[in-house]
Amino acid sequence: MFTFFRALGQTLGVALGGTIFANRFHVSLQAQPGLDVLHRAASAGNLSTDAVALVQLVAHLPDPAMQWDLRTVFVDSLRIVWAFCCGEGRRRRLVESRDATI
Repeated sequence: MFTFFRALGQTLGVALGGTIFANRFHVSLQAQPGLDVLHRAASAGNLSTDAVALVQLVAHLPDPAMQWDLRTVFVDSLRIVWAFCCGEGRRRRLVESRDATI
C-alpha cells in the first residue's frame, strides 16, 4: 500500500508541477516583448511543455539579450512551481500536526 501511494504522489506531483510550469511559462513568455517570435513558436508547438528542448534552445540562441530574457521566463516559471510545492508541503504538515493532536 505504501508503494502505491508513493507512486501516486509522485505522479500527481509531476503532473501538477508540469502543468503549473507550462501555464506560467506561456503567460511569462507573452509578457516579454523581446520574445514575440518564441511566443508564436510556443503557441504552435510544445515549447513550454518540453523543458529539455527549451534548455537546448537557450544554448543555441545567437542573441545574448534574448537568451537572458528566456532564462528569466524559465526561472520565473520554476519559481512559481517551487512556491506551490513549498505551500503544499506546509499545508500537509499543518494537517498532519492537527491530526496528531486529535
